Amino acid sequence: MAVKEKNGTAPIEQEDPLGHRFHQALHKLWSVMHPMGRETVCFHDITLTQWHLLSALCEKRLAPLTMSFLALRLGLTPSGLTRCSNPLVERGLVKRGQNPNDRRVCCLQPTAKGVLLCEKIQCECTKREGQLIGHLPSEESEGFVASLEHLARAAELSSRE
Repeated sequence: MAVKEKNGTAPIEQEDPLGHRFHQALHKLWSVMHPMGRETVCFHDITLTQWHLLSALCEKRLAPLTMSFLALRLGLTPSGLTRCSNPLVERGLVKRGQNPNDRRVCCLQPTAKGVLLCEKIQCECTKREGQLIGHLPSEESEGFVASLEHLARAAELSSRE
């Protein structure tokens, strides 16, 4: 399959047609789902970046997470993470503390209020996304979700390399 370059001059041969279709489908799905997710999250008066932070904290809520780990995971600078976390701390959704093993290291942890908000937003997103899955034939739904989970694990492993 040939794809024109941005300037419209020479076609580029597509070496992986299935990969290209997958990319196009993901892009289309993301362009529809992202605004819907943003609307759901922003309804609760937090930004998408704050949502990603709160979600990461709630996912690993057994122990406080260091600011450096969170900044790396979220693709933020340390100062960007501080700006992102400050409103969550002020609202009582996240608490800031020190690493017990090294008091120089700042950590974040969700509060009970933060966990409740995270669960509420996840429920709202789950309902919306469950309705979307409902458009698939029922015999395909489980296989589709299992394949997507497998791809998510593979992407996570790949990002660590």
